[in-house]
Amino acid sequence: MAINTTTRQTTAFTSGNNFAFGFKVYEVGDVKVIQIQTSNGAETVLTITTHYTVTLNDDQNANPGGTVTLVSSGSPQNLATGYNIVITSKVQPLQQTEITNQGGFFPEVINDVLDKAAILDQQQQSVIDKTIRFPLTQTVGGLEITENASNRANKIPQFDGSGDLTIGLITNSGLAADSVNSSQLVDGSIDTQHIGNLQVDTSKLAADSVNSSKIQDNAIDSEHYVDGSIDRIHLEADIIDSSKLADNSVNSEHYVDGSIDHVHLANDAVDGDNIADNSINSEHYVDGSIDNEHIADGTITAAKLAGGIAAGQLASDSVVTASVQDGTITAAKLHADAVITSSEHAAATTNDTSFLTSAAADARFFNISTGDTIKDGDTFPDNDTTIATTAAINDRIIDLINDVGGFTIIESEQHFPNTNPQGTTGQAAVLSVKAASTDLVPSGTTVTINNGNLANNANITITGVPSTIPSGYGFLVESTGTIHQYAFHRLVPKATEVTAVAGKAVEIGRLGTAAAVEDMSILGTTDVVADMAILGTTDVVADMALLATTDVIADMNLLAVADVISDMDVVATNVTNVNNVGNNITNVNNLTNSVGANQTFNVTVQNVSGNKYFIDGVQTPVLKLARGKTYTFNLADSSNSGHPLAFRDGSDNAYTTGVTTSGTAGSSGATVVIVVAANAPNTLKYYCTSHGNSMGNTINVVDDNVGAVRAALTDINNVAGALTNVNNVGGSISNVNTVASNLSSVNSFANTYRIGANNPTDSLDVGDLFFNTTSESLKVYTGSAWVDGVTQTGNFALKTGNTFTGSNVHNDNVKSIYGTSSDGLEIFHNGSDSIIDDVGTGTLKLQLGGATKLEIQSGGIGVTGNIAVSGNVDGRDVAADGSKLDGIEASATADQTAAEIRTLVESATDSNVFTDADHTKLNGIETGATADQSNAEIRAAVEAASDSNVFTDADHTKLNGISAGANVGLTDVVGDTSPQLGGDLASNGNDILIADDDRIKFGSGNDLHIYHNQSDSVIREEGTGNLNIQTTGGNVEIKTNTTENSAKFISNGAVELYHDNTKKVETTADGIEVSGAIFASGKLDVPDNAKLMLGTSDDLQVYHDGSNSYVAHDGTGALRVRGDLVQITDIAGGGGGNSMATFTSGGSARLFHNNNYKFETSATGVTVNGTCLVGGNLELNSDANIKIGAGNDLNIYHDGTNSYIDNVTGALLLRTNNTENAIKCFANAQVELYHDNTKKLETNGAGIKLSGTAISDVSALSDGATITVDYTTASHFTVTLGGNRTFGDPSNTSSAIGSSGSIFIVQDGTGSRTASFHADYKFAGGTAPTLSTAANAVDRLDYVVRAADNIHCVLTNDVK
Repeated sequence: MAINTTTRQTTAFTSGNNFAFGFKVYEVGDVKVIQIQTSNGAETVLTITTHYTVTLNDDQNANPGGTVTLVSSGSPQNLATGYNIVITSKVQPLQQTEITNQGGFFPEVINDVLDKAAILDQQQQSVIDKTIRFPLTQTVGGLEITENASNRANKIPQFDGSGDLTIGLITNSGLAADSVNSSQLVDGSIDTQHIGNLQVDTSKLAADSVNSSKIQDNAIDSEHYVDGSIDRIHLEADIIDSSKLADNSVNSEHYVDGSIDHVHLANDAVDGDNIADNSINSEHYVDGSIDNEHIADGTITAAKLAGGIAAGQLASDSVVTASVQDGTITAAKLHADAVITSSEHAAATTNDTSFLTSAAADARFFNISTGDTIKDGDTFPDNDTTIATTAAINDRIIDLINDVGGFTIIESEQHFPNTNPQGTTGQAAVLSVKAASTDLVPSGTTVTINNGNLANNANITITGVPSTIPSGYGFLVESTGTIHQYAFHRLVPKATEVTAVAGKAVEIGRLGTAAAVEDMSILGTTDVVADMAILGTTDVVADMALLATTDVIADMNLLAVADVISDMDVVATNVTNVNNVGNNITNVNNLTNSVGANQTFNVTVQNVSGNKYFIDGVQTPVLKLARGKTYTFNLADSSNSGHPLAFRDGSDNAYTTGVTTSGTAGSSGATVVIVVAANAPNTLKYYCTSHGNSMGNTINVVDDNVGAVRAALTDINNVAGALTNVNNVGGSISNVNTVASNLSSVNSFANTYRIGANNPTDSLDVGDLFFNTTSESLKVYTGSAWVDGVTQTGNFALKTGNTFTGSNVHNDNVKSIYGTSSDGLEIFHNGSDSIIDDVGTGTLKLQLGGATKLEIQSGGIGVTGNIAVSGNVDGRDVAADGSKLDGIEASATADQTAAEIRTLVESATDSNVFTDADHTKLNGIETGATADQSNAEIRAAVEAASDSNVFTDADHTKLNGISAGANVGLTDVVGDTSPQLGGDLASNGNDILIADDDRIKFGSGNDLHIYHNQSDSVIREEGTGNLNIQTTGGNVEIKTNTTENSAKFISNGAVELYHDNTKKVETTADGIEVSGAIFASGKLDVPDNAKLMLGTSDDLQVYHDGSNSYVAHDGTGALRVRGDLVQITDIAGGGGGNSMATFTSGGSARLFHNNNYKFETSATGVTVNGTCLVGGNLELNSDANIKIGAGNDLNIYHDGTNSYIDNVTGALLLRTNNTENAIKCFANAQVELYHDNTKKLETNGAGIKLSGTAISDVSALSDGATITVDYTTASHFTVTLGGNRTFGDPSNTSSAIGSSGSIFIVQDGTGSRTASFHADYKFAGGTAPTLSTAANAVDRLDYVVRAADNIHCVLTNDVK
């Protein structure tokens, strides 16, 4: 629709409860209602449903707008007195129309998009019109507020000395002269320090305001008195007069109240001590005496300010947005530089918030309204920053559509159009074939489709087809300039195949994980393929079965722990020592027999950036405790006072198993004893119950290895006796480590692929395989049960109950055998023919409902029932032959000539066949003669018959006497007005003339009338009977003239009704047939179970079965309901009913519940108004979103490559239940990770913030002449030097800047290994330190990656 007005706001409504508006919206939520209090102009935005409802006009293009009804508790409510109502719009700034490939480009869709763009512009313009604006000719600097809220507090927007906007406090320079008067000052706000010296004169003092308390002792001298001013009344009676007063003899008690004026006071005699609180009023101040320093901060409120604040009185940065009234900044107030130009915009930073002028915007944007378009052939440089408006883009889309010609969609390869579609400029158009009905096999690269254009029986040629187009697959072709010839474009996936793939989404998802991709890449290497071939051998499978047993898996898990791997590395690198153990096994046995079990830790507390436990003098070490051992923590040291030590598990729950606490921490004899249980968790913590985890550290719980050694002396002795094998292990330690480091994969393999006599019941996943040696079959786990798959011989294990949803392909001569192979039914194709062969001794039967209809026996075929044949059998027309056979008598023989048969028939007494003589006699008899009368006799008999209607000779004489042109009207025959005929009336070929409105009446009661009423001819039954038009032979026909039929009534057949001599209605044995459309002005009554059938094959049927009504599509093609607006309603209320579904042409489809729409389609997808319950998969195309929230704040989608959960406003929270946070993500701010609803990690602008302890694994480096460290793979490393080594140029340091950690450098059993370092490693003094030399010594190299070529290092020797 065209939008020809800029108004999207009604005038104020002053009364009533129904208010109409006339601007276009898209849904009721787009309407905004504002209530205005007339007394003060206060505005309140009302809430839909709570305060008002909206009814939209049906067609927002032809009849935009609707009605707003005020409500209260759901009932209509009149507008309250003293308030007005204004209606405007709040259309969401979303573009939800997506124009896709192969989609229709309907003008109404494009108009709708343009309408929305114009509406959004108008809404934005209404906001801009109320903002502070400056004339375009003035230069005004933009205002970018970078301070946070606390720094902006109490500041206001103001103009600086250059006339640019800024914010700041009001300073004295911001106040105009004489602008602060008493009305701006808070009562009591001016203290002594605010009043300038000598600024209070008598005019500022109120009458009687200075009393004795305000005068300092000895402050009044003789010069303060006016001569003669002291009367006797001031003195005790008659004691002294004024001349007798000595200096300093008059004190305050001598003065009458109010007797001392300002003239009695010396200058500066009155200070703050002499002035009573609240005694100085505004009249006491000298004009201009209150300077800036006299006014307390924050004491001048708005009420104390007289008049306006001039520009010079505003401090820098004193005017903030909240200080500017809406609509007060006009264009004249904007500095010329406040709106940037296009060149300035191109150079602007990403956080620049400046506005464009209209001229700059026109230069910046393609704008179709000003004639700018994106034309064919236009090119743009890489650095082009021009932006296309919606109008320009829409215009270009229309151009492209016109160029390409759009898309044509056809059902199959048999539905190509009569002519090739082309674009308007001659480009090839694209046709989309929904699905091939059969395999289309190319000859070379060309597919020829017979009758591909059914309308003309024309063949279609498609070139460039690389391979067979499978049945059911869609495909795209491009039109060419040759009729019925197309170029292949591409194949479209088969919907069922896509569905099948989608059904495996979980399995495919597993394959897509990083670990699975990595594992498959490893599986694809040559070595792994070779290894897998070895794994497939019988012996290895047997060995793997042994490995999969519970005991072996448990043992391998023990081997896989980091400590054991490290120990095995040590064993491998110290195999000589192992040999020594073996050679000294007696000593080892003695040692294991003498190992003690208990250990005591001495605990102290020191303040190191907070209190920390020191265990045996080491700050918060990681402890290693063995199961079954007893450990005593000695807390007697006084530093432990107030720091009780206890234990927690890995989830911070108190751990008390085997724990005994004695005494008070810090007191003599205080201990905590823990006997480590056999089932103790692998990780514990020691901590202070008063100060938390920060004082302690982790405890790693391990098995009692020494005890295990002692318990396994026999095994150790066996090792000693098998040192050769141990040495072999040492030589292959890397393989052992590989197994250990991939133990989870080994265990996963063992759990997924198993062999045994009984089906597994634990560690089951969908898709697990198990070979059952009892049933000798391979089974698959479905998630609830094991299902037989394939037997040991490769046959299907489960032969019953299988359901096949696709084709089972049997190659030529491959047979499906039913029964035994020697006595069964075979179905196969032998390369030429398709064969169904019963190779047994019985018969082959075809049955229907259990009854045999056809049976093939060794002697032939037996048929039960009739054989219906359409066409010829062995060249014979069976129907014609049957007719001939029906004409032959039952006793007829087939060996007689025609003459013999004729003679026999003629001579038979009962044949009733005429002989030649009979034919001669018959030819001589006149037509109608009786067999025994002459012609004369017959004539006389006929003339004499009373009802023969045959003229006698006398009758002929009479008739011959009548003139040829004589009128035989009744009035001419009989003179009276009621002529009577005593016999028949014959016209003798002449007309019988009856005047208009004269009637021929029949019947004794004149019941039948035939007449012409001057306009029409009428045959009318005037009596009580029926009007019957009968014929004894032919048909009854009604014609409007001699040739044009109106109706035909066919004896024992149809009744036909015509229009313009063309048959339109014909009755049949089943009902009626109509040629053309049926128009009914009233209802069409059809009984229950009678159907209105449409289509040549009765494809569309409309009927009611007595209970329900049906519109049934029972043929090919689709059922389509068309109309600009299709509505489905119920019949509630006897009127239009409640809406159930609506379908708008080119627009949305809506589904309703209780007359409220719950589901609506749109150009971008669907909208669900309420809760959406999905019982199966919810499948969306790439870039299609699930949008959640009133503002579509949460989006979930996949863009074809990646999957996204996108939050627009607020934070994105991932929770494990309704309340427990796991992850929080904030826009342009931090990401937080939680454990048990407690924040443990937070990102910030500088990096990350941890709450708790960060635990990192130690990564083993490969030993070699040059050791290269990749600091992006781990934080802590270890390497055992097998010789003198060089730490080479580290890799990926640019990605590891800021990381830190340690490298543990271990001497091998030989010791004295040296290490040199690449120049990137920086040490204090510029010289790398020397390593410890003792065998098995451990040095720790602590590092910080400060730059790509600067790794700051500190070496600590012999930390072992």
